[in-house]
Amino acid sequence: AIVKSMQDVSNGIKVSVEDSIIADTFNRQIRPAYLISLGKIWPLSRTLGSAIGIVLTAYFSLAFGFYVAAFSVFVAFLIFSLFFKEKKKTRIRSVKFNPIKYSKRFKFIAATAFMLSFVFSMTYAPAFFILAERYLHISASTIFFLLMVSSLSAGLAIHSVEKRIKNFGRKDILFITSILIAIFTFGYAVASELILLGASLIVVSVAFHFWHISFRTLYMDIAYVKSRGEQIGFVKTMHGLGDIAGPVLGGFLIDFYSIQAPFVLGG
Repeated sequence: AIVKSMQDVSNGIKVSVEDSIIADTFNRQIRPAYLISLGKIWPLSRTLGSAIGIVLTAYFSLAFGFYVAAFSVFVAFLIFSLFFKEKKKTRIRSVKFNPIKYSKRFKFIAATAFMLSFVFSMTYAPAFFILAERYLHISASTIFFLLMVSSLSAGLAIHSVEKRIKNFGRKDILFITSILIAIFTFGYAVASELILLGASLIVVSVAFHFWHISFRTLYMDIAYVKSRGEQIGFVKTMHGLGDIAGPVLGGFLIDFYSIQAPFVLGG
């Protein structure tokens, strides 16, 4: 619990700073193109991670997988620190953190971040894996394979449309993908075999990665430049609160109702 808590806090700070750096480095005109490229790389890197996971679970010990993951994080840190050069720092007058003064649109963005992380953590931590292993009797290697296929599908889908859709940061993309995520989250609740579970996972994965690109573009554009880091930090904080609340409620629903309950509520 201590290690997981430290990891979650560190990751929360990292993603807040990461998004602030992206927003400051790429202006509004070229930011969508960068986020689309990043959105394509992200699922492809997950594909590689899942492939490595299959090998590790099949031929090596579980502990070895954590050593590989930790080493990969360290390599990523070295690459970033060696090749990213920050612009000249400017002294900014400190201000009191006050999210009440944020615009209504940005408050809505923060609430959306909470809901998304709440739903995903409730359905995937741990409901999806309990459903797959305990109820559908799917092996760990097969689960990794499903994750690999879903991530690869998302990367290929983004690549196939990125030249036709120059900016994913639009309300219509956010709306359509939200509907798809909802419908196919219900799909988990009725999944009784591997094919339906895998099909739902692939559609949710593809829709989520499109959703995520659009969502990041929107809140980076809406945030005020002078307090962008603070506002993005607030969005990530709300995201983190959702990550805490989701598994708690998901575990309660599984224990006191059924394995399907988290997916029904999530959908």
